Amino acid sequence: MEKYAINIVWIDSITCHIELISIFVKALVLLYVAKRFAAKLNQVSLKDVSENTSLKTLVEQ
Repeated sequence: MEKYAINIVWIDSITCHIELISIFVKALVLLYVAKRFAAKLNQVSLKDVSENTSLKTLVEQ
């Protein structure tokens, strides 16, 4: 009976590690997406400011 209990704890530990790894990967993906989005916003605002456009045209884009 103890052998099965050890196996259940071991499997539970593996699933816990898999969940932690998946959360970590999701966080990395979100960080990457946020960085790309911020870079895109920065690029758009710098481009539009250099062309001397108003804030209204920035919002319309």
